[in-house]
Amino acid sequence: MAGSPFTQPARSLGRLHPWSDLQMKKHHILVAIFLSITLSSVTAGRFKPEWTRGTAFTALTGTEQTRVLKEYEEQVEELADMLRSHTSAPLSIEQDQAIVGTARCVIDETMKGAVRQGMASTKPSDTEMERYFRRCTKQQAAKLEAALLKATPRMNVVDYVLDYRQNLGRTVFVNGSLLQRGELTLIHPPGRPSTYVLVDTRALSRDERKRILLTCSAGCAIQILGTVGDIAGQKGLVAIRLD
Repeated sequence: MAGSPFTQPARSLGRLHPWSDLQMKKHHILVAIFLSITLSSVTAGRFKPEWTRGTAFTALTGTEQTRVLKEYEEQVEELADMLRSHTSAPLSIEQDQAIVGTARCVIDETMKGAVRQGMASTKPSDTEMERYFRRCTKQQAAKLEAALLKATPRMNVVDYVLDYRQNLGRTVFVNGSLLQRGELTLIHPPGRPSTYVLVDTRALSRDERKRILLTCSAGCAIQILGTVGDIAGQKGLVAIRLD
């Protein structure tokens, strides 16, 4: 087992990621941003890490493998706790799952790097750490967004109007007919423009606003993801994106 990253399986993992407070400060903003801009959840299922399929790990005895995996799980939870401490509370279940997923991804990347170099004491450089965090948070953000969007309530304009007060502040999908009239953008049930909701389109991309101007001057069928809220004292929807 000479040269193996698992020569001392019970202690080797303890030297793989020196997450000091100073180093964490470099990355907690990135994690906080990714949590604040994403809209959804991720299922952090248990799986066998890729590095456990290598000969350095499979050559260990069953007892040694168990000890290494236990240390691995402890390192994941330790890093997750550090990420939680640098993230605004309270966290939703979905956000906490994303933090655990990020921590697991980072520790896996660290382990794979150590296995490649064949040194249990190998520590990732600041550049490597930053790369791990960026890659892992990006992956988790994509999963998070896709899952929450799937769970986001969907409704037509009539239901939106009827349930408006109880949904204030929530993110929802609304489908209907979008109408651009001068500076006003409205969404209403098809064929019933007298029942409408004001739409704030300022946060949409330039291409999305252009699409509205070019195709919705006489009305267009559309679904909008947005936040329920008053606009100019009337029932409104602050658009996040067009679907």
